[in-house]
Amino acid sequence: MSAIETSIVLIAFVVVASVFGFAMLNTGILSSQKEQKVVQAGIDETSSNLILRGGVLAIGNGGKTGIDTIKFYLTPVVESGGSTDLSSSGVVVTYVDSANSLNCTSGGSGSCSWATNWVIGSGDLVDPGERVEMIVTLSGLTPLLGKNTEFTIEVRPNKDAVVVVNRTIPGEVKAVMELY
Repeated sequence: MSAIETSIVLIAFVVVASVFGFAMLNTGILSSQKEQKVVQAGIDETSSNLILRGGVLAIGNGGKTGIDTIKFYLTPVVESGGSTDLSSSGVVVTYVDSANSLNCTSGGSGSCSWATNWVIGSGDLVDPGERVEMIVTLSGLTPLLGKNTEFTIEVRPNKDAVVVVNRTIPGEVKAVMELY
């Protein structure tokens, strides 16, 4: 009788331990799947981000009293990532200096407008291996972007990180200047 009671208690312990073991393994598998999804989402997010590639050019107006245009190049951070939408509905370009804070319009007129020129590739999506020239026209600013003025241009794609271009115009405005 004592051996039967002992074996019943032992079987009960084994069954309870196996139920708890299954619950723990199942929870671990589910949490690792969620972690995998989070990591993959992070990789997708960073792999399609854009970076500034090369210099930033400032083009002065005819009288060399201010800057008419800022040009810079954007490329994907990694060559194997996703695409970034640079269409007029997929990105917001903002311009800020000490006297102005504006959302620039795509290809239009006004105080601040922007356009893209595909150096490598084509379309509205920047794919791996492509290079895009961003052209920000500032000829309608009041006051003009002048000498010794710091400015910031932000390129904000809908789903990716913001590209920030922050430079200062030197003490003399020339026809074409590379800003550091």
